[in-house]
Amino acid sequence: MELESIYYKTDEQQEVFDFYSQGPKGNIHKRIAYTPTTIPNLWQLVMGDYNIKTDVIDFLNVTNNNDRDKVLATVGSTLYSFFSKKPSVMVYARGSTQARTRLYQIGINSM
Repeated sequence: MELESIYYKTDEQQEVFDFYSQGPKGNIHKRIAYTPTTIPNLWQLVMGDYNIKTDVIDFLNVTNNNDRDKVLATVGSTLYSFFSKKPSVMVYARGSTQARTRLYQIGINSM
């Protein structure tokens, strides 16, 4: 099944992705970043609301913009771009809270 994702912009290395969640709370700037860990060939996927003024990703804000499935599909589509540049690495991801990790698991399993 192919799910609708949100248009995003990325850097040349395919490590940082910016897009906008669109819903009843307006357009919310989101950022996905792939960062290397201390373990060789293991990268971490992080995502949250992005503040362009402070250059900070807020991992704890709860947006509730009624577009969870589109956001998750967008995260999935960025994996393809990331792996096109780094095909031999692994990616690790989890939510910033246990509840959020569970929500992501439910969303991914429903796709």
